Amino acid sequence: MLLAAALLLSAPGRAAVSGEIAGDTVWEGTVDVDGVVRVAKGATLLVAPGTTVRFAPGADEANQHRSRLVVAGILVAQGSADAPVRFVSAAERPGKGDWGGISLEHARERPSRISHAVIANAAAAITGSYSVLYAEDLRIEGSLRGIVSLQDFHGRLLRGTLSGNDVGLTYYQNSTFHVEGSEVRGGSGGGIECLRGSSPAIRSSSILDNGPRGITAAQGSSPLIEGNTIRGHEQGIFLQLQCRPRIVRNAITGNGAGIWGEKFIFAEIAGNEITRNGTGIYCNFSAYPTIRGNNIHGNTGFGIVLGDNMSFVMEKRIPFRMGGQFSFTPPQEPTVLPPQTRRFTPLPAVEEGVVDARENWWGAEAVAEMTRVGANGNSAAIEDFYDKPDTWYEDATYRRDRVAFAPWEAQPVAGAGPPKGVVPGVRGTVVFEGQPVGGVRVHAYADADGGFRGQGQAFSAPSARDGSFALDLAPGSYHLVAKGPATLFPHAEPRKGDLYGSCGGNPVTVGASEGAAVSEGIGIVVRKVE
Repeated sequence: MLLAAALLLSAPGRAAVSGEIAGDTVWEGTVDVDGVVRVAKGATLLVAPGTTVRFAPGADEANQHRSRLVVAGILVAQGSADAPVRFVSAAERPGKGDWGGISLEHARERPSRISHAVIANAAAAITGSYSVLYAEDLRIEGSLRGIVSLQDFHGRLLRGTLSGNDVGLTYYQNSTFHVEGSEVRGGSGGGIECLRGSSPAIRSSSILDNGPRGITAAQGSSPLIEGNTIRGHEQGIFLQLQCRPRIVRNAITGNGAGIWGEKFIFAEIAGNEITRNGTGIYCNFSAYPTIRGNNIHGNTGFGIVLGDNMSFVMEKRIPFRMGGQFSFTPPQEPTVLPPQTRRFTPLPAVEEGVVDARENWWGAEAVAEMTRVGANGNSAAIEDFYDKPDTWYEDATYRRDRVAFAPWEAQPVAGAGPPKGVVPGVRGTVVFEGQPVGGVRVHAYADADGGFRGQGQAFSAPSARDGSFALDLAPGSYHLVAKGPATLFPHAEPRKGDLYGSCGGNPVTVGASEGAAVSEGIGIVVRKVE
């Protein structure tokens, strides 16, 4: 079925749709999908506030999910707080993996946008490759996987909630789809996985009760993990295979192990509150993080444990392990590495046989003991060479590494743990004839030279019934313009009878400092276009 431009699919009892969307198209009301719907390059699919899109469950002849939405053009699915957009299973009793999900493939012409929306019971709610997506206030639940960043997937999720999915988010090659102010909870197979060279920023979020692992970083990934609360996992953060994350100012608490690192780990661990775990930090098989300025205290086991195979001397005998080169001494013969490891950068030099954990606070009791035994003494907060001096490899005995903990902090590190997260932007109300009006988008433009045409730098979800709107923006100066109704395509110009108005305080400044990050109380008066 070919879906023509500007087609409205709101009539009750309308036949289910499938096929290509070749031009700008609006979905509203209830839309049933049975098959694959493809948004062609150059086309925009606009899903109006309050719309429910129902996908038929089951598999096709090739044993693929028969119903899914594939976007090569642009998807704009912006609901509002009182009228969210819903992408759900059409099954009478919905279950995980009923339908394929939303796939963005080579959709880089303009970013797609999803906000105030629910995606449920998909195989992978959102899959992205060579595409850009900005999502706010998005809820993903009851799916096999929440968001899968396959390759070169970029953009941002703000204030998302991913709950009851097998895995919340998975990142692969060169993906930087950032997560901020979100919650990832109740994933039976894990919260967030960063693999194969991905480098997302995971900020100011709650990663809670996701079974085995809260956040995984492996296979050369380098995520920024900053300002999060990570609680209720067997391993709060799991690090493996030449990953290089920055783990900064998180609250890592109530896990079996707060941070578990093994097999060529060179992480920065700074400014965290690591408490009430079983083990604070576990290092094994050449895990040499830099651990600075943390409060590591109140864990039921050790603050830091060096595992049975943590020996720099032993590693000199093993030039390759698990696909990564630990290049203190080069191998005598060339070794062929698997494809995902061939581009790995050389590993940095470390102090031989030492895990660097200087300048941390270990709790009052541990600090008193460290003061008593001195810099080269055995601390009860640490399990290393002093507790288990030897390890074995190929029938030989090797000396286990030690932890350097001096100098230490005498008092808790001020400012450790998550800072207050503030997303910069603007907040306000759209007014028509003296009354708040819903269903109007607010667009931000860098300057007035273009006459405020097109979608601008960014645009909000439609204003709520009380006229309120919120638009997240990077710090800077913007001209704000309101355009409506909500079914107006963001790149289109208002026509006769539509609503239009600019902010009387233009340009509006969004500050970089926390106190001035959000400009609130902005009023925009709109009038009908004549």
